[in-house]
Amino acid sequence: MKRQRQLTYGQALAYFVTATLSGFVELLDEEGYAQIILRNLDFYREKFGFRLLAYVVMPQHIHLVLQPSSKGNISQIMRDFKRHTAKEIIERLKEENRTEVLGVFMEAAKRYHPNENREYQVWEDRFDDVAVYSDEVLRTKIEYIHNNPVKAGLEESQDAFLYSSARNYHCGDHSVIKVDC
Repeated sequence: MKRQRQLTYGQALAYFVTATLSGFVELLDEEGYAQIILRNLDFYREKFGFRLLAYVVMPQHIHLVLQPSSKGNISQIMRDFKRHTAKEIIERLKEENRTEVLGVFMEAAKRYHPNENREYQVWEDRFDDVAVYSDEVLRTKIEYIHNNPVKAGLEESQDAFLYSSARNYHCGDHSVIKVDC
């Protein structure tokens, strides 16, 4: 059964979003795969007009803080983003002959969609989102995102992790991707 989302087109809500790779595959920390995520964030930000307030690309999941516009709600944004990044990730995996990872995504497709003719399931079917209603909650979620790589032991400081908006906030470095901070 699909989860019902309250549509909030006219409200200036932000959402803390988490999307995870099927099978918890560790892949997104590799340069080419992280670039797929970042390039598509930029593309869909333009298409849907959302504000990207914070992000982190972890090895097996992403966290985002997005503020949708009237061009699309959070479900539409994530549907298109996950669909297109999945296609690009599969193409790259095939080019690199990464049969083990492709096998994990094939098994996930069978498990999640046994009656469909779907070959791969790159992302977990659903994503998690939490509406951000206050500045305090926004600060808490952004701090959580920025601490994620440190807590996971990937870096010793927030600013050292390349695929995080911590560098945007703390260093004014928008070279990886611009955020609307």
